[in-house]
Amino acid sequence: MSQCRSRVHVRSLAPLIGAFERDQLLCRRTVRQRFAHLQGQERDESLDAQRVGPATGLQIDVVFLAMTALAAVVWLIWLFAPSSTWSIRLSREPIVWLGFGLVYGALLVAAAVDGLPDGAGFGSVEEVMRVFDSEWATLAGWAHYLAFDLFVGGWMLRDAPGGRHRLFFPLILTAIVAPIGLFVYLVGRQWFRRVDGREL
Repeated sequence: MSQCRSRVHVRSLAPLIGAFERDQLLCRRTVRQRFAHLQGQERDESLDAQRVGPATGLQIDVVFLAMTALAAVVWLIWLFAPSSTWSIRLSREPIVWLGFGLVYGALLVAAAVDGLPDGAGFGSVEEVMRVFDSEWATLAGWAHYLAFDLFVGGWMLRDAPGGRHRLFFPLILTAIVAPIGLFVYLVGRQWFRRVDGREL
């Protein structure tokens, strides 16, 4: 009689045991998949590190700092000594634009050799954002930004050689937010161009 009851008890537990074994199997499978996913991520990060490398990161930082420092020096001269010989020369000599042009071209080549991320392009906001996932492409964009802002600032100084310190406001706006600085200059251009109460 007790053996019969034991068989009935075991049979009643069979569905629970089966469910437990299925859960254990599913859990082990999930753990294996998660582990494989993490291993794949580690391999991708390792490949990225090998592709970029510490030397490339150093090169990017050096180029970025050199371009930014050069632009900052030019802007400081224009802002605080707009009538000085150096200010006039820097606004007229093409060496600054030629230098930035060469650097910009080299950075574009570096970005092309390094390869743009998948999905990068110019057809949508998302594609443009993917372009700037590339460090070299981001640096090229920074060179583009610096060069054209400096060009606009230099044009203001050439266009209003007698503007002197009146140009401080549009110049500093151009250094930070170039389209607004250019707008301010164009709106007040006649006033900026005046010399001794006379318009040039």
